[in-house]
Amino acid sequence: MRIVSYNIWDGGVNEAGGDRQEKLLGILENLHPDLLLLTEACGFTSPAKDPFQMWQKRLGMKGEMIKTPSGFHLALLAKDPITITSVEAVHEQIFYHGCLSAQVKTPIGDLLVLGVHLNPFDPESRLSETRHISREAHADKNVILLGDFNSFSPSDEVHESLWKLPPRILARHIRDTDHPKDFDSRALAILEYAGFTDLFRTRNPQDPGWTIPTDIGSPFHTTHMRLDYMFATEPMAKRVAKIEVLRTAETKTASDHFPLVCDFGTSDS
Repeated sequence: MRIVSYNIWDGGVNEAGGDRQEKLLGILENLHPDLLLLTEACGFTSPAKDPFQMWQKRLGMKGEMIKTPSGFHLALLAKDPITITSVEAVHEQIFYHGCLSAQVKTPIGDLLVLGVHLNPFDPESRLSETRHISREAHADKNVILLGDFNSFSPSDEVHESLWKLPPRILARHIRDTDHPKDFDSRALAILEYAGFTDLFRTRNPQDPGWTIPTDIGSPFHTTHMRLDYMFATEPMAKRVAKIEVLRTAETKTASDHFPLVCDFGTSDS
C-alpha cells in the first residue's frame, strides 16, 4: 500500500509558477498512490472549473476534502479497494490552516488518517496544534499522521542556508530572542513523546530528507528544510517497507515542495 503526501503549492496554479497541474498529475500517475493527501488544494472548490473532479478522474481515485478558512484546503484521495468512509474537519478553532480526520478501510485493516497543514508563522501555535493531534496516538490502532508541518524535527540538523533568511522570517522558527539559533522543534517532539513515530527519520537516519527547496517557489523556500512528514502509531510503523522524498527533474519544477512517498507491507516488517 503506497501513501503519498504532497503540497501542490496553491492548487497547482499561481502567477509565480504558472499552471502546473498537468505536471503534478503526471508525477502522481507515475507514482500510483493508493492513498494521497494533498495540501494547498487551493481552488479545488471552484464550481466553474471543478478541478477536484478532474484530478480524481485522471488519477482513478475517489476523494474527499475539507474547506479551510485560509483557502489552503486539504484533500484525501483513495484508490480501490481502499475506501474513505468518513471525513471531517477537526479542531477548527485551533488550526490556522486545517486538520482533516478520515476513517479509511484498507487491505490491512481500518485506518485513521490525519492530514494536517500547521501554522507557518508561530511556534506556539504549532505546538498547540500538535498537542491536540497527539491525543490520537493510540498504541493499539492504525493511525497515520501526514502533511505539511512547517516545523523542525528534534532529530534534524539546522542547515547553514537558513541563516541567509531575514530575521523577520527566522522569527517564525526560533524559540526565543535570547537564543536566536535555538530552532523550535517542540511541536514535533510532543508528537513523538505521545507515541507517534517519524517514519522517514526512522528508516533513513543519514538522509536529511529535505522537502524544500525545489527549483521554484517563494523566497522563503530557498533554504534546506524538512517540512513534510509522515508519522504513525506502532502498528503502522512496523509495516513500513520504504519511505523517500521524491526528487526528480519533474518534481523540481512541479511545486515548491517535494512529495513524500511511503510503501507499507501487508504484514509487519
